[in-house]
Amino acid sequence: MTHQHLPAKTIADRLRDTPLFGGLDDAQLGRLIELGEIVDLKPEDQLIREGDQADAMYVVLDGQLEVTKRAGTSQIPLAQVGPGALQGEIAALEGGRRLASVRAITPAEVLRIPVGTIRELLDAGPDVALAVIRTAVGRLRTMESMLREREKLAGLGTLAAGLAHELNNPAAAAMRSVAALEHAVAAAESNPHPVPPPRPPDDTPPPRSAL
Repeated sequence: MTHQHLPAKTIADRLRDTPLFGGLDDAQLGRLIELGEIVDLKPEDQLIREGDQADAMYVVLDGQLEVTKRAGTSQIPLAQVGPGALQGEIAALEGGRRLASVRAITPAEVLRIPVGTIRELLDAGPDVALAVIRTAVGRLRTMESMLREREKLAGLGTLAAGLAHELNNPAAAAMRSVAALEHAVAAAESNPHPVPPPRPPDDTPPPRSAL
């Protein structure tokens, strides 16, 4: 069964909901849709992979996607996005590499807008360029805030581990001391007891002091 894409009017409404394209007129929106490409995604499909070279940006038309950022061997969840959300615009605008990964968590439909189309859009006027800058700055601030929170949590985890180490060491030392004491007592008890010196008879007078 072939998936039925959203009608052009609905796509235009989705574009109008974004801060980047909200100021475009009908003709500009129509041109954007004409030059763009509809991409269908299944759950777990990867739309953007962190580190890849950017060649387009995306507008979510339908469904839900998850944005993650790599930290060592882990993927930090940054956000879940839905219809009207822009994805990949920062790397696409600067011609750099992807700053985060995006995957579908439900069936989704996105509009892929090539870099060349974005440049043509920026030539439309300063209002569009200003909207692009505002969107990019907002996205970077959100990403920075999420990563800072992650660093705080990691710092708390390190502090907790350090405290546990400090608390556990005295307990272990005390247990070792108790074991050593028990061993010493057992060793002392196992030694032969010395024979006491002979006592004088009970009727012997006490010795006179030599002082």
